[in-house]
Amino acid sequence: MGIPNPYQQYRQIEVETASPGRLVLMLYDAAIRNCRQAVAAWESSNETVAREKIYRAQDILAELIGSLNFDAGDLARNLFRLYEYMNYRLIQSAVRKDVAAVQEVAKLLEELREAWEQVIKAR
Repeated sequence: MGIPNPYQQYRQIEVETASPGRLVLMLYDAAIRNCRQAVAAWESSNETVAREKIYRAQDILAELIGSLNFDAGDLARNLFRLYEYMNYRLIQSAVRKDVAAVQEVAKLLEELREAWEQVIKAR
């Protein structure tokens, strides 16, 4: 057993102690980061890394979908449809090597993240 990575330990503690709202922001941040990395990989013709980052962003979207409370009303249903659309666009990017599709998803995620951050600040 090796020496634990201090950064990984910090991130683990951060996740374990974060509020539900902060966890959603962290998921948005990670999805945005992976989309940006996918764009950079596509632009440098690194298909393997681009697809890896797209798949990671899709995993995060799945987590966001899983966190939705459909009993809360239309907002959850609308977010579900938006997340599904983003997932569809990521699939298109992976299949067609479509940089614009990943850029679109990153922009949508950035807008959602900004809105979510405002909700948290208002509480």
